[in-house]
Amino acid sequence: MSNAIVQTTSRGSNGLLFVGWNQDQGCFACGMENGFRIYNCDPLKEKERQVIVWDDLKKEAVTELEFPSPVKSVKLRRDRIVVTLERKISIYNFTRNPQELHQIETAHNPRGLCCLCPNSNNSLLAYPGQGTGTVALVDLADIQKPASVIPAHEASISCIALNLHGTRLATASEKVTH
Repeated sequence: MSNAIVQTTSRGSNGLLFVGWNQDQGCFACGMENGFRIYNCDPLKEKERQVIVWDDLKKEAVTELEFPSPVKSVKLRRDRIVVTLERKISIYNFTRNPQELHQIETAHNPRGLCCLCPNSNNSLLAYPGQGTGTVALVDLADIQKPASVIPAHEASISCIALNLHGTRLATASEKVTH
């Protein structure tokens, strides 16, 4: 079972019994109550300039968003879709026909780092600031207000996280974690 990602012994409501990788990690298999499914991981992606939101209940794509450059990351919350490009973050309302609400120009962000507060009562968004090792915090409910900038590290930011309520920010760099 060293290759197993997930293994369950009881039958869950989703029908998933087992997930595991093949010997070269190029495919993974899902053992289901109704058979097996094998997924190719080379490449395991859609078009790099497109975001597709899939409704698993309806078994269909419900939203497709196109971008002028490759998408680096996507953050979802029940009311927002946040798409990070290399030098820009786009914020959409999460509806059947999403509308772009805001665009934030950012520093070079090749890993697409950003964190949207998971609580829909708190509209904080954290992302790497313009200066090395800084984090910018913006309140999407008051986008006209300038971002707060926190000098978190001497080296470039490698990870950003907010707690559930958006009251604590955790960051990491290659040198120090705060």
